[in-house]
Amino acid sequence: METITTIPFTLNSIFSDIIICGAGYQQFSGLESKEHDPKFNKGCAMGAYKRYSLHLIVSGQGFFEVKGKLHPLKKGQMFALFPQQDAVYYPNKKYPWKYYWIDFLGVKSEPLLSQLGFTPDSPFLDSGECFKTLEKLFLSNIIVCKNNPQISNEHSLSTLLRIYCELLKKREQPPPAKTKNESYAQKAMSYVQKHYSDPNLSLKLVAAQLNINEAYLSRQFHAELNINFVDYLKKVRIHAAVGLMNGGSTVVCEIASACGFSDPYYFSKVFKKYNAITPREHIKLCKKAQEEKK
Repeated sequence: METITTIPFTLNSIFSDIIICGAGYQQFSGLESKEHDPKFNKGCAMGAYKRYSLHLIVSGQGFFEVKGKLHPLKKGQMFALFPQQDAVYYPNKKYPWKYYWIDFLGVKSEPLLSQLGFTPDSPFLDSGECFKTLEKLFLSNIIVCKNNPQISNEHSLSTLLRIYCELLKKREQPPPAKTKNESYAQKAMSYVQKHYSDPNLSLKLVAAQLNINEAYLSRQFHAELNINFVDYLKKVRIHAAVGLMNGGSTVVCEIASACGFSDPYYFSKVFKKYNAITPREHIKLCKKAQEEKK
C-alpha cells in the first residue's frame, strides 16, 4: 500500500526562466508485493524522465539506479531527476521511504541544480544540518498549494528558490578548522564514502582530487586512521554490500557492481575475509531472519 499526494499545476506563470510543473509527496508501506519489486517494476520512475525534479527523503530508505549503478539512499538525502535521464528509483522493502518533491522546467533549471552539486551522473546530496528547514519548506509548499491553488505556481517557485538558498549556504559554508594532517585524511575518507561505487577508485585518483602527492596522502591516511587506503576502501565497500543485503538485495553480481567490485568472484573472496561467510550465506541468513519476523 502506498500514499501519494500530487498537486496539479497549470504551467502558466509570469516567470519564464523556471516554471513549476508539480509538487507532492509519496509514502510506501507493505512492499512485499511484486508491484514494487525492481525485477517486475523498476519503482517510481522508469526510462527517460520529462522534466527536472528535486526530492527530499524524510523517512525510510530506498534505491536509485543510474547508468547501471545502484545507490542506496536514506532519510536526509536528496536526489534530482533530469530530462531524458534513464532513472530508476524504488523503496527499500524493509524500511520503505517517504519523500517530498517539486517538478520544474525552464532554461535556468539545470544551472540551478548544477550550482547545488546535482549532475546527471551524480544526482545526490546530503541535506545535513539544513534537513529540518528543507522538510518544513517542502511540507509547507504542499499544504499551501492544496489550500490555495490560485497561487500554487508562484508559491512553489518561491519555495524552490528558498530551498536553493538553503542548499547554497550549506555548499559554500567553509569546513571546520582542522590540522593539515587531519584535513587530508578526513577529506580522503569523505571522498571514498561518496565514490566507493566507482570501480576505478584508487589512492592515486583521490590524491589527484585533493591535489597532493600520492605517497604523502598514503602516509597521512595510515598515521591518522591506523589502516592503509586499500583496506579502508575494501571495508567501506563491504559495509555497503552488507547494507544492501540486509535491505533485501539478493543478486550477488548486482550487489558487487553497486559497491565498486567489477569482479563478483573477487567480491565474494573479500566479503568472506571480512565476514567469515560468503555473500550467498549472508543473504540466506537475511532471508531466514525476515521469515522469522513474519
